[in-house]
Amino acid sequence: MRIRDSVSYNSMIDGYVKYGTIDSAREMFDSMPMKEKNLISWNSMISGYARWEGGLYIARALFQKMPERDLISWNCMIDGCVKCGKMDDAQALFDEMPKKDVVSWANMIDGYAKIGRVDIARALFDEMPERDVVVCNAMMAGYLKNGNCTIRTY
Repeated sequence: MRIRDSVSYNSMIDGYVKYGTIDSAREMFDSMPMKEKNLISWNSMISGYARWEGGLYIARALFQKMPERDLISWNCMIDGCVKCGKMDDAQALFDEMPKKDVVSWANMIDGYAKIGRVDIARALFDEMPERDVVVCNAMMAGYLKNGNCTIRTY
């Protein structure tokens, strides 16, 4: 392409990330003029790196360099920490978030349930200002996974 803009760069980065070629995505990201980089560019890179434990450090470094962050940025980092079993890091990010949404809470509840800390998951669930079906299902799945359910027949 002779003329490239943020849409074309972001489309390529997203495609590389989805295809699993994070190195190519990074080359494209690094070649972007700074004025073309936006939240979509940064979030695509963070989500791509945060998918695997070896990339979590790189995702965190990019997260720190971001000129601005949104809920997606924060949730990508928390999700990456949860998926890699780094709940202390996820909790630190969660505590630092300026604003939380249902996705943020659901990630934390799911993460604690996955490591067997249903007590912490339930405390977060009880603390939530608003719940939806996804969070309720995450809490129920946490109980089931950890053998904390009783089936009653009447």
